[in-house]
Amino acid sequence: MTSRRFRSGIAGALRICGVVVGLAALALAGPALAAQLLPENFFDQIPATNAGQAGVEADELHYDSDLGIITASGNVGLSYIGYFATADRMVFNQKTRELLLEGNVHIVDPGGIEYTADTATITDEFKDAVLSAMVMVTPDGAMVTGSETRKVRGETTEIDDGVYAPCGTCIDAKGRRIGWRVRTHKMVQNTKEGYTELEQPILEILGLPVAWLPWLRMPDLTVSVETGFSTPTYTYTETIGHKVATTYTLPLDAGKSLVFMPALVSEQGLLMGASFLHDIAGFGAYSVTGHGIYQLDPSKFAPGFGNEAWRGALQTSGAFTPIEKWSAGWSYTTFTDPAFLTDYLISTPNPTTNEVYARYLTAETYFDARAQEFRLLGDVSQATQDQQAALLPKITADHVVDLGTNGTVTMSGDLVGVARNADHVASNAIPYRLGTKGFKTHATAEVDWSRQFLFGPAVVTPMAGLRLDYASYDGASTLQPTAATLFSATPIAAIDMRVPFVAYDGGNTQLIEPVAQAYYRGGPAEPGITNDNAQSFVFDESNLFTYNKFSGTDRQDTGLRANVGVHYLANFADGSYLDAVLGQTFQLAGANSLATPDAVNAGTGAGLDRASSDLVAGLRLGMGPVSLSGKARLDPTQQGIVAAGSINATYTASDWSVGLDYSYMAPDPARGFSGIQQDIGGSLSIALADYWSANAALAWDITAGKMISYSAGIGYDDGYVEGRASITSSGPLIYDPQTFVYKVGFFLKGPGGVRLGYEGMPFELK
Repeated sequence: MTSRRFRSGIAGALRICGVVVGLAALALAGPALAAQLLPENFFDQIPATNAGQAGVEADELHYDSDLGIITASGNVGLSYIGYFATADRMVFNQKTRELLLEGNVHIVDPGGIEYTADTATITDEFKDAVLSAMVMVTPDGAMVTGSETRKVRGETTEIDDGVYAPCGTCIDAKGRRIGWRVRTHKMVQNTKEGYTELEQPILEILGLPVAWLPWLRMPDLTVSVETGFSTPTYTYTETIGHKVATTYTLPLDAGKSLVFMPALVSEQGLLMGASFLHDIAGFGAYSVTGHGIYQLDPSKFAPGFGNEAWRGALQTSGAFTPIEKWSAGWSYTTFTDPAFLTDYLISTPNPTTNEVYARYLTAETYFDARAQEFRLLGDVSQATQDQQAALLPKITADHVVDLGTNGTVTMSGDLVGVARNADHVASNAIPYRLGTKGFKTHATAEVDWSRQFLFGPAVVTPMAGLRLDYASYDGASTLQPTAATLFSATPIAAIDMRVPFVAYDGGNTQLIEPVAQAYYRGGPAEPGITNDNAQSFVFDESNLFTYNKFSGTDRQDTGLRANVGVHYLANFADGSYLDAVLGQTFQLAGANSLATPDAVNAGTGAGLDRASSDLVAGLRLGMGPVSLSGKARLDPTQQGIVAAGSINATYTASDWSVGLDYSYMAPDPARGFSGIQQDIGGSLSIALADYWSANAALAWDITAGKMISYSAGIGYDDGYVEGRASITSSGPLIYDPQTFVYKVGFFLKGPGGVRLGYEGMPFELK
């Protein structure tokens, strides 16, 4: 026996890529589960080739110049521009341009897709191909098999007795059936028109046949530009009934497409939707989407919104990069009523934001300007919508100048215009004025300088700055009927001193860092005209070492204040850690704005209204399967009584985990809480068996002596098939059966993380 290498100048004669490109169209990529038909380094001995040439190696090689036939047999190996193939025998006819591979045919394309077949025949400039007994495996483990596979005219692939399985063999390491697969009498894929047809498909789940159809056409998931219909989706609610939706994509010219979104709704009729999408290469993209329906039974929505014949919504958005480092865009939604998008499951009940914006970003500079309108979705009255703010405009800018050894200068500014059509008030035994009717403008500008100095082990950072404020209000509210204007200048001075001590021993690292800060802000302690953006206020270890403890620009610290505390951090060689902070803040001189309440009681009851604040502590601990976190605020004037605190603990084992949560808040009459607030909750998750799990959680109001919420569920997930069922209940009507919500979900997992299935509320307990 002899071994030869044959290099042919007939470029393309052995274009194995023609075979593989045709077969690659079959690759409905599945979830990541590597499968390998051939041993590692299987093709290492096949000769390398130059561009445009084919390499062939075999035990015997014969060339019949009269007939123009090349024959290779015995350990045949082929290579061509990244494609590799092996077979027992190869025959190539130069006159008919037909390539035949026989016996133990194996092909691997540059993308790593592997094929095996008994025979492979390629003809007609490689636009036609026939493979018998084919098995194809993608790099992520999906498998396609067929008794005979035909590629026709370079655009259609037909597979007889085809089977598609994203889970490969669909048998796990313990020999059990997992996942799902589809068996078909014939599978036809048209890559030009972007669809796949299945004749007599049978869906098998965990090895059992569960569904059969005479015929099914679906979009080709391997085509980069989707054309045609998408896989239908199904949802259900009591008011609209059963909803079956799909999309049809119609590509237009470059970068443009039109998407139709019809949906059949059993209780209400045909819901129509359409989107126009335009992707402008190198510049940005925008879309315009509309939905509408003529309702067959509007009374289903009575007495709330939706009790009318015609309902609909229009949405548009865009995002662009017109200039380097600049971005701009918009988002806008309008509707016949705010409940339409949520009733028909087009959007979640979260508020929507209408805005137009422009942003500039570099390492030193940030600039953001936008106009915003906030609108609620769901059964929301117009009176409630009128309480929502519109920001006209909202501008934020920051710029940092590095002075080298001379420190750093930070310049920042904010301009906010707040408009409301109605007062927004609430009550929790005491009144809260969350928003005021009319228009308010508030502009701030601040310049700060800071520099870090080292004095032995101590790190000292002085800071000096100036803040300017201008605010005006038109007095449109009957609660605040007087127009007002405010201008203030706030000098700022601060110093931060830290002495970090670090110890390292055999992989264990410990840091003890005492911290002392003093800062002065000379602005007025009064709240100003209105408070729209500094309403949230919590004093804990996270904002202990800050120079302004308010959350927004409408309020700021005033007077001379000192923050004192210590930070301890330990990282151990076994992976355990401990992170703890303890400290307190003191009002040394000047007016204390934290003791000056406003219309939303910002700062009230936070433990900062005295010269000596509450003591705050925070802890995070990780030790093997145990993790623990907690925080507490202690009142030193009342023998260290806990004013507020919480703790969370979890234990995680190999097949189960348990968690416990507890929160406490002392009475706070100034904020409308006359009694103690205590909640406790727990959660449990258990791996019942391979792929099966169960979980449960509950929360209990200790003070009121009633359940706040609970949930329980069971689930199955083998990576390809996922199913779960759960029951949940929450809210003040915990004992009302209507609050019990039962959910079920079932999903078949496919390529790229795609999950096809259903999750909803099949029934409620009445």
